Amino acid sequence: MKIGILTFHCAVNYGAVLQTYGLCQCLQRMGHEVYVIDYRPAYLLKPYKVFSLNRFIAQRCQPIAKRVLRELLAIPTRLSRQVKFRHFITRNIPLVQLDLQHKKHDFDAFVFGSDQIWNPYITQLDPVFFAEAPVFKDAKRITYAASAGSPEHLRMVKASDMNLWLNNFQALSVREPSLAHFLKENYGVDASVHIDPVLMAGKSIMDTIVSPIRYRRPYALLFTLEDFRSGLPIVEKIAKERNLEVKIAISSLVTLKANHVMQSLSVGAMLGYFKNAAYIVTSSFHGTVLSLLFEKEFTAFYDSEKVGERIIDLLATLGLKDRIYTSDGQMDKPIDWKNVNEKIESKRREAYHYFQQAFSQAI
Repeated sequence: MKIGILTFHCAVNYGAVLQTYGLCQCLQRMGHEVYVIDYRPAYLLKPYKVFSLNRFIAQRCQPIAKRVLRELLAIPTRLSRQVKFRHFITRNIPLVQLDLQHKKHDFDAFVFGSDQIWNPYITQLDPVFFAEAPVFKDAKRITYAASAGSPEHLRMVKASDMNLWLNNFQALSVREPSLAHFLKENYGVDASVHIDPVLMAGKSIMDTIVSPIRYRRPYALLFTLEDFRSGLPIVEKIAKERNLEVKIAISSLVTLKANHVMQSLSVGAMLGYFKNAAYIVTSSFHGTVLSLLFEKEFTAFYDSEKVGERIIDLLATLGLKDRIYTSDGQMDKPIDWKNVNEKIESKRREAYHYFQQAFSQAI
């Protein structure tokens, strides 16, 4: 089959591009001809602009001169990220242009997901991610591991709109059990729950894009999307107990006062730091996924339960809720990787079976 994927492939975000790559690889290995539809809405590109007027305005509590200087000094880091991500996407993700307003195409099916394609705070309820465009009408339409961030985010959607949109799909797959429960309870819709494409792809696929890194001694890696300061006491405590060096990497924010923070790693190098870490501390969903992928002792933390729902759901599914940080928690209990990997492998088989079933169904 010829399959088109619609997801967040263009975001300058490690999790976004890795889940895109993972899903492409899995579907290709099933024997399909796979492309990612190069859909680049402004709301996905805006947060990662080299210079953003909105970002500048958001800092209005600071003097204008200071804001201008900060934005100018951040340009090299943001530009470096843009270049490295563009290089990865060009080399590893099969993109295709498609006019979404015309029905003429030769795709047999479209897959929507993974990632937070239904999070209104990201997509502004973009109907494209609910298959609301002429181009999708005559092909199979299924979701895979779609997420809304938190199910509560969907309460802002009109029930009539949500019912209409959900009916566009022949098969529904979501990433979090909490979202599946929400859809069943509020719309009477059954959705399967499946693992993120990074875990579906597995270590053997992700290993092919890992870049070698240099490090002098064993280290604990702190990986966050933005502000790393809330995780610093956790990683420093663990590093001291285990005699490890501390390395810090962030994905979105640009920190000008911390030269020791890695802020513009390539996708391959970021994977390299995860693969070679002696311990990982992360507040990121995909940071947690990569910790599992490379079988690392890790601690996950988050600033609010709503933000951490995705991490909680994932770790609960694998029997690893004890890896979530608490001030009095003990993180020295070894992870039973044989048991965890058996559960992941079972979820992986379920994911492949879902695609086989979904693609065989009539429109």
